[in-house]
Amino acid sequence: MQVHNDLDLSYMAGVLDSDGHIGVHVNWYKVRSMGDAKQPTYQPRCSVKQLDPEAIELFHQTFGGHCYVDSNNTRGSARPINVWQVHSAACRSILEALRPFLRIKTRQADLVLELCALNAGPRNRTFVVPEVEPGEPLLPLAEACERAGRSYAVGLQSVKLGNIPYVRENRRVFVPESYIETWRTRSRGAQRRPEVTARMADITDGVKALNSGKRGQTFRTPRRAS
Repeated sequence: MQVHNDLDLSYMAGVLDSDGHIGVHVNWYKVRSMGDAKQPTYQPRCSVKQLDPEAIELFHQTFGGHCYVDSNNTRGSARPINVWQVHSAACRSILEALRPFLRIKTRQADLVLELCALNAGPRNRTFVVPEVEPGEPLLPLAEACERAGRSYAVGLQSVKLGNIPYVRENRRVFVPESYIETWRTRSRGAQRRPEVTARMADITDGVKALNSGKRGQTFRTPRRAS
């Protein structure tokens, strides 16, 4: 990001307030198409659209991102419209820089910054690991890995991180036989904590309501079981 003075930042904040958009895109691709996730991703979005290119070029020079010309302008003018946009983690530094100068989209910025922090939080994802029941059948780690279709190295790492239930007996590691099918079929990556996903959905609903101009109205984001 190129550093500019407060005058430039306040000008760009005014452009974002008037001709910009701060929003959230809910992406279900990995859930619906790839099948390797159970939760959608919540992607922050920032964009500016103007007929003249000067402000768009300033945003691009200052913050990077993607610029293009939309020739299919349906906003009442025959002229193409110039667009600047960024998404996901890149929104964080931009909103942090412009937030002190915003006057209209302050609440959207605050909510999206909270979403950025939730997306970046390393402790917001976890595997649900059940307790080992006394007396239940146990398998040596090597056999458990083979039956679950996981490498022994992955098994050792899972034990180290506490991502699977296990017990130690005489320096050997055992995994409950009842967990093998769950381990075999669960996603490779940890899922977000349910309360984090719920907060992300609430943030998305709040931003939608603010952008609609109906601040008292709720737009429920579709939610699936974690």
